[in-house]
Amino acid sequence: MKFKLILLLLIISCCTHSKSQNLVSNGGFESFTICPFSLGAINQASGWVVSLATPDFYHTCAVTSPLTGIPQNICGYQQPFGGDGYAGMLCYSSFASGYNPDQREYATGTLTQPLTIGTKYFVYIRAVRMNASSHAVNNVGAKFLTSSTTNLPISNSAHVFSSTVIIDTLNWTTIQGSFVADSNYTHISIGNHFNDSLTTVISVAPVTFGFNAYYFIDEICVTTDSLGCFEQTGINDFTTNNLVTINPNPVVDFLYLETKWNLDAEIIIYNAIGNVCLKQKTVNSMVLDVRFMSGGMYFMKLEIQVAEVLKKANY
Repeated sequence: MKFKLILLLLIISCCTHSKSQNLVSNGGFESFTICPFSLGAINQASGWVVSLATPDFYHTCAVTSPLTGIPQNICGYQQPFGGDGYAGMLCYSSFASGYNPDQREYATGTLTQPLTIGTKYFVYIRAVRMNASSHAVNNVGAKFLTSSTTNLPISNSAHVFSSTVIIDTLNWTTIQGSFVADSNYTHISIGNHFNDSLTTVISVAPVTFGFNAYYFIDEICVTTDSLGCFEQTGINDFTTNNLVTINPNPVVDFLYLETKWNLDAEIIIYNAIGNVCLKQKTVNSMVLDVRFMSGGMYFMKLEIQVAEVLKKANY
């Protein structure tokens, strides 16, 4: 009998969290003044404005939009790092078929209070490359400002940025760093604040959707807490703690799931292009009928109130 499903990978994330103060207003792009149904609408995300060119705002509220919905939009398929929204911006060149020098898009967000001079701040930014981008770059990061602007030039400086090239189009990369405030900054600008001559550029794919490096941005955190905006206080790893069992491995027809908690949860199985194939509430133990699923790679996501588990599977 042919086996259809082989479990490949368990990615951790079972923790309880105590939340530290995030000084970025709407750092996860969750709230909005108007649901974005057109591109270049970052100013429809509460607390954010366009500072250069036309950075984009994507949200699940626009799920029917072929341009700005989540998870499917004009740029392809991308789930948020968390919540229901994220931003997107060009960090190199443009959507033209050839190279355009020093083309950038910047989005500027409001801080909930001015930074204090002499205080050390920790910055976290989640970024992932659009899978249709022909290029990948480093230098994606944050520059702090003392006022909002609608025409921010390339300054060749940033307070926190990625020194390595971000190539990944599936997993969100965490850009992180710290700095001591030398001004009472009130705003944060996101993008690549360095010109092309100071940016490492890698060609990674044919030019099919412009000659560019375009990145989605989510969950921006600025805090005085070195542990970030979320402090882990609970269980760290489902694997080492044996809290989730999925078998057999490999599997034929039926998948058996067992957990060691007493919480309501939901299981979601996605195919390789992100379409939901199965979604249902779970209990401590259950059997999933996967006979209707064709061969290929799938992702299984288990969500509870204090945790999220992701398994990668082949059918």
